[in-house]
Amino acid sequence: MFPSVALYLRVTGRAWRRMAAFLICVPALLPSFQTGTLAEVVRDVTGSPLSGVKARLLSLDRVYEVKSSSNGAILFSNIVPGIYDLELSAPGLQSKIMAAVRIPEGDAQLAGISLAPASRPDHCGFVRTVNYEAQRSDTIVLSGQVVDEDSGKGLGRVRVEVLEAASGTAFAAADSGPVGNFAFSDLPPGHYKVRASRKTYDPIEVAAFIVPRENLTVLRFAIDKQGHMHICQ
Repeated sequence: MFPSVALYLRVTGRAWRRMAAFLICVPALLPSFQTGTLAEVVRDVTGSPLSGVKARLLSLDRVYEVKSSSNGAILFSNIVPGIYDLELSAPGLQSKIMAAVRIPEGDAQLAGISLAPASRPDHCGFVRTVNYEAQRSDTIVLSGQVVDEDSGKGLGRVRVEVLEAASGTAFAAADSGPVGNFAFSDLPPGHYKVRASRKTYDPIEVAAFIVPRENLTVLRFAIDKQGHMHICQ
């Protein structure tokens, strides 16, 4: 049963000058859905709350991002209901991805989240960050920078290829600019990987990430010179 609003009209008859009142019921305009909320506390393996943990809800349409408070609480509000991946990360801790988290209308809560210490120092392996920004007015949907792992300086003339995550098929390619910047436009929303190669450097492949419809995906990652060795214990 739709809620209704009453609209009264007064009509004067021409012949008999009779007054009549009409009641018209019009369905009220309601939003097609209500937004959802997700609240949880992030803890370490001892049960202590973790502050500053980056938490993201990701789908092919949009990305939401918050950080945990001093008591470990994360709160996502005004979420469009749907199915999301929940990604949690913090320096010195193992990242965690909880796939296919359903956010209904109203309030949602998980059974608890804990993060374990990272098994190796951050400098071992490739430096990689994925950030999401408000979509720009142009058509760029994926941008980033390639840097030298040792110096941290941007690298030009790096061949950057965008690959479909599932099949590994190359979707687009470009060379980085003088300071290592690159950009791609007109990529449809989906799961992608990035492969980078340059002479005298070892080729690398960045693990799968999402390019959503409503956010600009920004990557920053490092490649290492051929033959260079990092000793990690």
